[in-house]
Amino acid sequence: LASRQAQLSAKLARELSSTSYVWLKNQNPQNIIYAITDGINNVTIGVIGNFLVVLADGALLILILLTLLVVDPTTALFTFIFFGLIALLLHRVLGRLSSKFGERFSKTAISGRNQMSNLLHAYREIFVFGRMEFFNERFKATRLDNAISFSTSLWIQQLPKFIFEVALVIGAAGLVGYQAIQNSASGGLGVLLIFLTSASRLTPALMRIQTGFLQV
Repeated sequence: LASRQAQLSAKLARELSSTSYVWLKNQNPQNIIYAITDGINNVTIGVIGNFLVVLADGALLILILLTLLVVDPTTALFTFIFFGLIALLLHRVLGRLSSKFGERFSKTAISGRNQMSNLLHAYREIFVFGRMEFFNERFKATRLDNAISFSTSLWIQQLPKFIFEVALVIGAAGLVGYQAIQNSASGGLGVLLIFLTSASRLTPALMRIQTGFLQV
């Protein structure tokens, strides 16, 4: 994919060199630069690459659940519903936030490049008319927004790890409580061991899938 990314960027650059001059003049140069460089990187590694990782972990997840279904159908059903609902809720909430901050990151990155390009092309005019401080403050605000968007996106991608770890403890406690109500200590221990063993493999795969979707 990294090799393909370089090929796509080079191909778009060749297409750009032979495009209509009228069309080119009506475009924002920084949008084009971003699309050919970072945009291609986001499509190949960020989207396709992460989607392939999600498919691989999805296959592992299905295999674990099928094995658990053979060993203990009740525990398998509980595990699937419990972690499935958590994953669905995380996807709806965190996915929306991740898209929001990802869009802000792209827009502020392009805006910052535009501002720096304007400075380099109109340095003399900006200096003569005393607009340098205004430019510096605006550029600082843009870069701050860009940095916050990027760091927040990374922080959001880390949240599933902690949430699934807490859910594992809550799920185990719930099973123990249920077995205690049923007055089946020996049976409860067996169910708990099966749940913890399967969950120790399920949660890493679920976390990678969740993170992969957030990155996409």
